[in-house]
Amino acid sequence: GEYSMDDIVLPYVAGMELLKPSIIRKIKMLKKVNTFKASQIWSEGLLKFDKFLHKIMSELIKSPNIRILLNRNPTLSLGSILLLKIHSIKTDYTDLTSSINNLILPLQAADFDGDVLNHILIYSKEYVQLFDQFRPSQLIIDPISSEFNTNFLPFKDISLGLQTFIN
Repeated sequence: GEYSMDDIVLPYVAGMELLKPSIIRKIKMLKKVNTFKASQIWSEGLLKFDKFLHKIMSELIKSPNIRILLNRNPTLSLGSILLLKIHSIKTDYTDLTSSINNLILPLQAADFDGDVLNHILIYSKEYVQLFDQFRPSQLIIDPISSEFNTNFLPFKDISLGLQTFIN
């Protein structure tokens, strides 16, 4: 996709769940309704794609203080937890997958067989600063050895894909 190794593209439903309190607060403000009515609007939007709610999510993720901690259990090594910026929210309601840059898969010991990754939303400047060292681009140079992090070398699946693309 058109995003960097520090970015993630979230599915609509995941965005709705992760951003729920902020979405409801925005609905209350924009529609001038109480919390109960705003929650109803949110609930209806969870059942099918809603352009209005997608626009709210798209505005919310522009905040420099909203990020995702992406984690693949078990958390065994540096890179098992990554700090990612939400690049965008998908509009295809049926697509329940997150999109990340292939280069960060080895950091998570992940591949293309349906690994489950945990998404943890953080939305405070302090936590974003605290986890800044977990951005994939900060891990290209191994912080322990000060050498190139070999996890960023193309692995088997990417190498096969490149070979197929070239031929």
